[in-house]
Amino acid sequence: RHCLIHRNWQTPLTVILNYAGDRAMVTAETPHPGACVLRQDSHPRAAIAIAHLQPFPMPWLAEAVQRGTRIIGDCGWDQTGAWDLDAVVDLRRCHSFTPNLDEALHYTRRKTAEEALLVLADRVPEPVVTMGAEGAIALDRDTGDVIHVPAIKTTLVDASGAGDVFNAGWAAGLMTTWSVEQRLRLAILMASLTVSSPGGAASAPTLAQMWQWYSNLSADDPEVEHYRFVADIATHRPWRSGQ
Repeated sequence: RHCLIHRNWQTPLTVILNYAGDRAMVTAETPHPGACVLRQDSHPRAAIAIAHLQPFPMPWLAEAVQRGTRIIGDCGWDQTGAWDLDAVVDLRRCHSFTPNLDEALHYTRRKTAEEALLVLADRVPEPVVTMGAEGAIALDRDTGDVIHVPAIKTTLVDASGAGDVFNAGWAAGLMTTWSVEQRLRLAILMASLTVSSPGGAASAPTLAQMWQWYSNLSADDPEVEHYRFVADIATHRPWRSGQ
């Protein structure tokens, strides 16, 4: 009930092709009849929302921010080739922006992930740049440090859905009082475990599966200390209480 319905419009069909450790998407679609956005006067309340940013303003997003929702913004490849951050009109309303490395370099006209991250820090409070097998980086505003967390070592099976699950993990972390590094590690862990099995975002790990991954680490694995905070989550209480 929160979505606009365009009658007599065929839903696009996308096929995901996995190859060489990455994936491509091929979509068959008919011309879209108009902007497909949530109804301005009926969007559900939420503490965190993940939005695919568009080259036009989305009224629901502005209203959500006014109600206290923190927005995690994402976007895909710019088919126009303009790569203009000013054209991403709702970016200024976002708490985080999570482009991948190629997108970040194109948008900022920089040569490294760290340089791109600092440019994005002028646009949003907590920018993140995802880097596939190299993990991700984020900016810690309290210290000014660029935090880099490498990806977890897993067998890559299906790379589709990794970005969506990363954003979900980052959103979950925003509901806690964890450090930037811990929140980034949670998102990285969730994305890394997702690509180790087929199914895309549908194979996102449960808390029990993350516990299982942690319990299988050898005692001398440095990840034991890095991810101890995950093992300490006894229930979902940290998200219910905001603690």
